[in-house]
Amino acid sequence: NGMTSALIDRGSIVWLAFPRFDSPSIFGKLLDNEAGEFSILPREEEYEVTQQFLVPNVLLTKFKTKEGKADIIDLMPIGEKAIIRKIRSEITLRIDIKPMFNYGLYRPVMELEDNGIRFLNPLSRECLALMSDKSLSSSSFETKGETTLYLVYSSDYSYGPFHKGKRLRKDLENSFNLTLNYWKNKVKVDDKDEIGKMKSISLGLLLGLIYSPSGGSIAAPTTSLPEVEGGSRNWDYRYVWIRDSAMISEALLFSGYIVEARRIINFLLGLVNFTSKPLLHPLYTVDGNDPPPEMEISWLRGYKDSKPVRVGNAAASQVQLDIEGFLIDAIYK
Repeated sequence: NGMTSALIDRGSIVWLAFPRFDSPSIFGKLLDNEAGEFSILPREEEYEVTQQFLVPNVLLTKFKTKEGKADIIDLMPIGEKAIIRKIRSEITLRIDIKPMFNYGLYRPVMELEDNGIRFLNPLSRECLALMSDKSLSSSSFETKGETTLYLVYSSDYSYGPFHKGKRLRKDLENSFNLTLNYWKNKVKVDDKDEIGKMKSISLGLLLGLIYSPSGGSIAAPTTSLPEVEGGSRNWDYRYVWIRDSAMISEALLFSGYIVEARRIINFLLGLVNFTSKPLLHPLYTVDGNDPPPEMEISWLRGYKDSKPVRVGNAAASQVQLDIEGFLIDAIYK
């Protein structure tokens, strides 16, 4: 949603970093089973599951069992560090929310509130708040019928919905519908053939990966997915790579998204250095700062045991001579 990104596997959020794309994960099961997840699954062990995008960046997960069906619609509201999960189910669903701070290193302190649950980082003031239109008394529970779940991140618990939010009216239905309509109007899905549909979904993804406060476009929302399963070439791509961003701006330009293409180019122009090489690094953070040093997260097993898990990217220290050319080419076009 221009802030961060969630990856959802069969009803389970297996990757989500808050508050922005390159932050430590809150749900990191993608890289380790113990690194946190937010799952919604049928109580029955045997079920069929399908996933498709309703519109770009709005995911529909369908479950089918002998007892009936269930639908989950997931979206991240525009302008929020949050996710809304809307459930409609004929069957009993089992919900488990297990956040873990700092890439699975710290278990949260859980506190029950009047209309939800708060998960606090034991080493800072940041927190997650889970709210619902149904009463919540545990982070693991069952539901049936229609349920809306709202998970929101705050850098300080005093800014969260159980403190500052108490003085503000919350309208999840409005937020859900406006975000759904935003993507529906932003990217017209071409349903004529599979290629057209894939192009539309891909365009929506590229637009969603532009960090909205700055205009920086990240290469990918994940870290340490291996080039070869079981191998060690596992890198962090949650940064603005000059080469990738220039090509993304061209793709958006030729697809009619001129404003977004120019935002990316303006972001890159803001990095130009007049004293030395025009672009010192091949990659920058989403706010234009120098990228962090590369580190190994030793306590995570890695995707399908592909170690090591890395955050940061040592490629930042490389001198790459071609990147200015990609930017100039994008400006020319």
